[in-house]
Amino acid sequence: MKRNVRLVVLLLAGAILMTAAAAPASQTPSESNLVYVHATAIESGGRFVTGISKDQFRIFEDNVPQNIASFSANDIPMTVGILLDVEASAREQARKMALDSLTRNSLSSNEVFIDDAGGSPLNDAVYQSLNKLLKGRNESRALVLMTTRNDPAAKSFSKVREFLRNHDVRLYVIGIPARPDLASDQARSLLRELAKVSGGDAFFPTSAIQVQDIYLKIGRELRNQYRIGYRSTNAATDGKWRKIRINAEVTDKNKSVKLSVRTRTGYYAPAQK
Repeated sequence: MKRNVRLVVLLLAGAILMTAAAAPASQTPSESNLVYVHATAIESGGRFVTGISKDQFRIFEDNVPQNIASFSANDIPMTVGILLDVEASAREQARKMALDSLTRNSLSSNEVFIDDAGGSPLNDAVYQSLNKLLKGRNESRALVLMTTRNDPAAKSFSKVREFLRNHDVRLYVIGIPARPDLASDQARSLLRELAKVSGGDAFFPTSAIQVQDIYLKIGRELRNQYRIGYRSTNAATDGKWRKIRINAEVTDKNKSVKLSVRTRTGYYAPAQK
């Protein structure tokens, strides 16, 4: 199993660096009165849909329609972190593969860093990597976590959850336990929840081939983003959680087709100081 895990790590480091080109932005918009979110539009077959106009999106905050004030699509410069939570014998190989891929692909408009969880509790390692993303030069940010722990949720992820609710940073998780027979369903549920809150996704592959495909999919998703800004109709400065929902609809062969839209689930309103 160790050999398989090593191969998986090498594949993920190369694939994510070769395919990443755009990602979600932090909640520090260029205009302080705008709320920014990143959205990915997906058709029923799973294909990412590009070329959608501003008028084809509908955004709701606590089920109240909002007017879109800012809109852009695709190729948004990003900062992406890769957190490797793997056995020590695979770390240096994975790091070298990632750096080689970065140089070879000349990702000049993007910023990529690789962290090692080492022996740290996974919740602390994720939290530290998320905070590191905020120091990046790009407002668009995502973290990709690769873990081989049998029970990655052994510690509380409450700080991570609150971070993701406070910042527009997408979390992508790939979990491939060293001992599949000891894998925790509860841990998988938690990781799925964290990814969903952020507008990202979680994957639990069983082979190296699947991991490669997953990283290609993540890369395509990061390239096909829509950045949407709106001024909330709720002017209250109460610090409360506000839910966000986005709908998209396109016309195909004279028929209206509703798309699935993945985005962060909400944000905290500003609080009066």
